[in-house]
Amino acid sequence: MSQKEGINLHFRISYHSQYGQNLMVCGSIPELGNWENLVPLTYQNDIWDLEVTIPNPKENTTIKYKYLVESQGDRSWEPEKDHVLNLAPSTGPLTIEIVDTYRWQDPVMDAYTRSAFVDVINRRDSPKQVNYIQPPESSFEVYFSCLVPHIKSENKLIVVGSCVELGNWDPKKGVELKDNEFPLFTATCAFSKTSLPFEYKYCIVKPDGNVIWDINENIRCAPLSNPEAPGKTILCLNQYFINPDKALYHGFGIYAPLFSLRSNDSCGIGQYTDIKKLVDVCNKIGASLIQLLPINDTTDRGDWADSYPYRQVSCFALHPIYINLLEITPN
Repeated sequence: MSQKEGINLHFRISYHSQYGQNLMVCGSIPELGNWENLVPLTYQNDIWDLEVTIPNPKENTTIKYKYLVESQGDRSWEPEKDHVLNLAPSTGPLTIEIVDTYRWQDPVMDAYTRSAFVDVINRRDSPKQVNYIQPPESSFEVYFSCLVPHIKSENKLIVVGSCVELGNWDPKKGVELKDNEFPLFTATCAFSKTSLPFEYKYCIVKPDGNVIWDINENIRCAPLSNPEAPGKTILCLNQYFINPDKALYHGFGIYAPLFSLRSNDSCGIGQYTDIKKLVDVCNKIGASLIQLLPINDTTDRGDWADSYPYRQVSCFALHPIYINLLEITPN
């Protein structure tokens, strides 16, 4: 398939390999092996790249893929979640250069991307919506994406850099990223090809105007591999885990086994409905976390050992002993 008939995807990723190692990619489309066949990348100066051409999508399309290191038959996959490329319908020739980051395993990121932080502590009120990469309106656009789970909902994530399009390092003139795929942030900005190469980094802007800068070195955006490619071009700068706020989360919470919660309405050992009253107590004292012992079903042999909360017989079924019978029976 010629580029005139579809989208030219050009993958680029920096990975320092050892002698004898090869970087491969495998993904959810035939051009990336359909999760069955590995596709090798070409190496030059610690940069691995690959070009494939795919048909123009006729509807919103999600492409998933993963990098892996191959050496003498041994394969080591990226330990974290798949890379995702969301494409909107398009026509005509289009080049998408994808600058990826190899996804390492980070214990801090693993903690902040759990449901307690994503859905509760740092939750967003904006509706969940996939930001599909749209066909560019100008001849050249840059798409920014990064994973930033440790940021409060009232704060803004801004990308700033050494070019006019990114505010010349002024956060007030930088580009604000959207959070409706939180903890993934994305933004698209029209660029002039003459602005490349440039340096950039992310920062958090608080409501009072204070700025938390990422203390890591500036990220360098290299020139396009083919500035004269036919049609329009999108440069996707996909960073992985960005954490400008190095101060770790500190929270006040309550640890209480459910069987220790007793109210005037319960039967003596605590019930599921008592958790609501515990939430009310936490709100009054300023606590934001509640930790319970496992409340899964432990009913097995009918002896005293069934009372042990860690002898679960199911990962999903809740223990029936905590049911509030007055709530489920007719008055």
